[in-house]
Amino acid sequence: SMSPVVRSMGDLRDFLSQWDKASKTSREKILYDFVKRSRNMTGPELEREYGNGASLLLTRICAYLRTRTLAGTSIGMSMQAISVFVSASSGHRFLVEFLDSGGLQMVLQVIRNTNIEEADRMKALQVLFSISNAGYTYKELICEPPTSGISSVCEFLNEVQSETAHELTRSV
Repeated sequence: SMSPVVRSMGDLRDFLSQWDKASKTSREKILYDFVKRSRNMTGPELEREYGNGASLLLTRICAYLRTRTLAGTSIGMSMQAISVFVSASSGHRFLVEFLDSGGLQMVLQVIRNTNIEEADRMKALQVLFSISNAGYTYKELICEPPTSGISSVCEFLNEVQSETAHELTRSV
């Protein structure tokens, strides 16, 4: 298999500083490579791959997603990258970090936002599905006020046309 992206503290610093200095286009490319490379990794594998700096990367992706969402620009790649983290088996702490950073509210905001492309909103729905799959506590978190994620999902279901969207919405 490929050697890890980050092999030392120096590598980690370089990798994160590359992200920090990157243009929007370069960041999208970093996200694309991340998703392609890390798609089926477990939590511990992500930590190994990114020299125990996976959380630092997740934090940056969340901040980037937040600014992209506010700007109303394409967020599909960021959502896919977040999916890698929140759906990683044995990666519970990534899920917790994502939720602690306001991740659930952000995902629901995207699902509710009719100005965002359906394909991107579907990716947000996929993240919501991963959160709900993490167990009963998380299902409760999604459903209970003030979150009331179910109403967001229902609104989305009423607007979207594609069969895939309907299937995914039903599974959530």
